[in-house]
Amino acid sequence: MSEEQPEVTAAAPPQEAPPRGPRWLRAVVGTVQTLAVLVFATIVTITFLNIARRFLGLTSYLWVEETARVLLLWLTFLGGTLAVARGTHLTLDLFTRRTTGPAARIGRAVTVLGSILFFGLLVRGGWDFAAASARRLLPSLEIPAIWQTASAAAGGALFLLVFLGQLLSQQRRDSDGPATGAPTDRSA
Repeated sequence: MSEEQPEVTAAAPPQEAPPRGPRWLRAVVGTVQTLAVLVFATIVTITFLNIARRFLGLTSYLWVEETARVLLLWLTFLGGTLAVARGTHLTLDLFTRRTTGPAARIGRAVTVLGSILFFGLLVRGGWDFAAASARRLLPSLEIPAIWQTASAAAGGALFLLVFLGQLLSQQRRDSDGPATGAPTDRSA
């Protein structure tokens, strides 16, 4: 007696939609994406070289760990910006997806306002944290710690910029809908 095993197929990876919106928004997202790639490549390169030094019996550089840590913080917020731009960042839309009409509109408004509030708090809190660490030096790099702590404020500002840019772009698209009220798909 043989048991049939169900066929397991891998799901296709999600297709990354190009960022929507005006040219300036696409330029900001493109710049952030380029910076994220450069930061990631730098982290991988310096960490690999430090590991190679250890493998060869040489001492590792202390500045590499500190630099990688600073860059990882920046990469976190650059990546978060890209997630906001692609609409893949954490959202609370369970309620709005299951409702229609006025309740859905109110739910979306609450979600939008909550996101703006969160991003604003991230900018404010990040700025306060960066300002408090401005006089402190990072031990190995001997540079002001603000280079590390400013990542939260900068990330929050980028989140807010991209989110508001997309929101305004969506509002413009919604208000510029078809003038006749007819469907735009002419293939039918």
